[in-house]
Amino acid sequence: CLPGALRGLGVPASYTRSYASIRKANMVPHSINGGINYSYRKMSVYANANWRDEYPTTVTGNPRFYRHRMNIDIGGSYRFTNRYSAFFAARNLFNEPDDLERYVPSTPGYAKLRQRTEFRPLLTAGIKGTF
Repeated sequence: CLPGALRGLGVPASYTRSYASIRKANMVPHSINGGINYSYRKMSVYANANWRDEYPTTVTGNPRFYRHRMNIDIGGSYRFTNRYSAFFAARNLFNEPDDLERYVPSTPGYAKLRQRTEFRPLLTAGIKGTF
């Protein structure tokens, strides 16, 4: 246990390694998740980072794969009473895109085609009531 005001501090982290003896579509080989959270009296805040390695989406034909991606989320809440609280969350804080790439062997130097999906940060805030 941490002393005093540090008692509400948490630092979760995880690493996942996935592999197979044959190439598998949509299997992420490495992912790392970590964060920091803190609760003190009626307030709590957190920040999380999620990184995933690039991974293939096909196992035949022209190779297609999603590029590696790092996503950062923050949020928090404040409890007014045992029944009412306010909260906020910001997902994908730095607008990290999802890039799907494909190599086209028929072009000189194996040209890459890229499809970029941008999600924009998702901001949420509200008041929660428990009845």
